[in-house]
Amino acid sequence: MLLLASKQPKIKDLGYSNEQLFEQPAQNASYSKNAKKIKQRKDWTNWGIGFGVNIVVVLLLTAG
Repeated sequence: MLLLASKQPKIKDLGYSNEQLFEQPAQNASYSKNAKKIKQRKDWTNWGIGFGVNIVVVLLLTAG
């Protein structure tokens, strides 16, 4: 399991456009949920890229 994907984004990193809307619980929850989904996608993408690079390196080292 990727531990980074389970963390909520920090409030200062959300970059919400309207502070008054963000104070509403429903708006806050929806915005935070979407931000977490985006963060998880980025984390898994970066994990996949790193894993792929490691596989290529291992294949190159064992082939030579």
